[in-house]
Amino acid sequence: MLEDETELGVSWMVEAEEKLTEEEALFLSELPSEEFDEQLRQLRSHRNQMDLCGVLRVMDEPIGSMGEESGDMDALTNLFGGRLSQAIKLSPNGHPNKTVYFNNLGNFYLARFERLGEVSDISKVVESYVSAIELTPNGHPNKPMYLNNLGSSFITRFERLGETADIDKAIESQASAVQLTPDGHPDKPMILNNLGGSHLARFERLGEMADIDKAIKYQLTTVELTPDGHPGKPTRLNNLGQIHFTRFEHLGEMADIDKAIESQASAVDLTPDGHPDKPMNLSNLGNSHLTRFERLGEIADIDKAIKYQLSAVELTPDGHPRQGHVS
Repeated sequence: MLEDETELGVSWMVEAEEKLTEEEALFLSELPSEEFDEQLRQLRSHRNQMDLCGVLRVMDEPIGSMGEESGDMDALTNLFGGRLSQAIKLSPNGHPNKTVYFNNLGNFYLARFERLGEVSDISKVVESYVSAIELTPNGHPNKPMYLNNLGSSFITRFERLGETADIDKAIESQASAVQLTPDGHPDKPMILNNLGGSHLARFERLGEMADIDKAIKYQLTTVELTPDGHPGKPTRLNNLGQIHFTRFEHLGEMADIDKAIESQASAVDLTPDGHPDKPMNLSNLGNSHLTRFERLGEIADIDKAIKYQLSAVELTPDGHPRQGHVS
């Protein structure tokens, strides 16, 4: 039985936000809106900006390394989420950074949801991303990424709550992101990858063949737009192979299992030795050869299935949760 080991990636743009002391916040809040930008620029010249990437990294570190006595996530919420909320409240409507703050606040709630699993946080993620989008004018270069982030948050909520409406909204948001992303933009393959993953998720829920056809279409375009040497290309090839495998399971057309093997073999070839995804990619390729053997009975396929699964096992470190699992 094939184990779902694909990773249909979710990515987001992270930008910096200002750290404000209470005195600075009070000072800025009392300014007329026409003086806000200039005073904020002056504050920036004297302070380092806090990058939300750093916030997310800190959240994954042991609390003790931060000088905390206990893992109190509320303290981190007050420190980081509070600063972002403060920046939003102090930014006048129309301020160019307000959409960035909303987007980063969504990123923060997403990180906390992944850490703690509180459903209320994923709803706050959606609310924050929606606010970022509503305040971002058409034609702004950040709007496609904000739409992509919103789509990814709907996928996350769908995976938790199972509401079909969320997968529909994910596809709508990600399709808009694709349409607004110009050809040649480096983010376009990633957004197409996510859109393909959402169509696959809806296919697995509803079984509509149009969804898996679109999943293959978008994933194929993703691979075609990803240059050789890009670190994400093996994963995207593996994803394409997995979708072809899924369609083969439903329609039984040999062309799909052949394309699955072709894509997965390329993924293995492009994955450097020592990469943590190599055992997974080898396992998926072995599964596809096994499936083709079961259909056609060619000994060469069962030999390759054994070869690739053996390599996957040998490359999997002792104690790894996948060791000993038969895909």
